[in-house]
Amino acid sequence: MNERTTRIVLALSLVLNVFAVGAAAGGAYVWWHLGANARSAAQGLATAAQDLGSGQQEILQQALADARRQARPDAQAARASRIDVAGLLGEPTLDRAAIDAALAATRDADMKVRGRVEGAVVDFAAGLNAGDRARLVDALAARGQMLRRAAKN
Repeated sequence: MNERTTRIVLALSLVLNVFAVGAAAGGAYVWWHLGANARSAAQGLATAAQDLGSGQQEILQQALADARRQARPDAQAARASRIDVAGLLGEPTLDRAAIDAALAATRDADMKVRGRVEGAVVDFAAGLNAGDRARLVDALAARGQMLRRAAKN
């Protein structure tokens, strides 16, 4: 390579490196600043008891972990049903009855998982006094899927 070609390659390399560093910095910014809201929403049920104190928060987190552990077979069944749906949709001929049955199995398994998790939250709430329960309701409405968009009366 001659000197001019080397300079062009180095300039292009510098430009690409600046873009790569900028992309990494932008990704880190989004992850730290905007991702915090997404992370708190994902942990909504588990963090809903944070206003109640660390002891109550640990009790709720343990109850949710137990509920999810018990619901694992249903979650696996839902995942398997989704795979079945994908396979059936990819078939050359569409078997609507089989797809509807696989979708129904998916919904049923998903509802069983949701029922276990929501039951754990209700069982936890049953052990709280009225004031703590009101704070939990506010936290669930703000953070969790269970009471999302719940109207305050």
